[in-house]
Amino acid sequence: MELDEMCKNAVMMAIEREQDLLEFYIQVAPLMKRPEIRSVFEAFRDDIQMRVGELQDLLAAEEATCDLIAQELAREDAPQNLGISKYLREVELKEDSDFQDVLTIAMKRQERVVSFFTQVAAMTPVEEVAGIFRSIRNEEAGRLRQLEEIYDDEILLEG
Repeated sequence: MELDEMCKNAVMMAIEREQDLLEFYIQVAPLMKRPEIRSVFEAFRDDIQMRVGELQDLLAAEEATCDLIAQELAREDAPQNLGISKYLREVELKEDSDFQDVLTIAMKRQERVVSFFTQVAAMTPVEEVAGIFRSIRNEEAGRLRQLEEIYDDEILLEG
C-alpha cells in the first residue's frame, strides 16, 4: 500500500524541522570550547542526522505505510523537562556568543520544536500520523531535558 498524501506531507514536514535543528547543531558544536559540552552537541547533531536519514528512508520505501512508519519511530514517553528554558530570555547567536548564550539558544530551539510537534500531533486526525509527531516530540523533549540539566549544573549551580 502506498503512503497517503497526509502521511507523506507529515513526514516531509518533520524532515524539514529536523534539518533546521541539525543545521543549528552543526553550526554551534565547534563553538563549544569544553570537550564534554561539545560532545553533547555533537551527539545531538549525529542523532538528528540519523533521524533525518531514517525519515527519508521510510519515505522512500516502497512498502512504507503510515502505520509502519509510526511503529518504526515509536519512542518511549517524553521525559519531563525542568522548565528552565521557559524563564530564559531569547538571545541571538553571534560570533562571540558565550557558552551560556549558546546553551540558552539551544534550549529555546528545542522548546519550540517540542511545542511544535506537540501541537501538530494534537491537531492531526489520523492516529498513525499523530503518532509519528509524538515520537519525534518525545525524542526532542529528551534533548531539551539534557540541555536543561547541563544549564542547571553548569550555569545555575556554578553561578
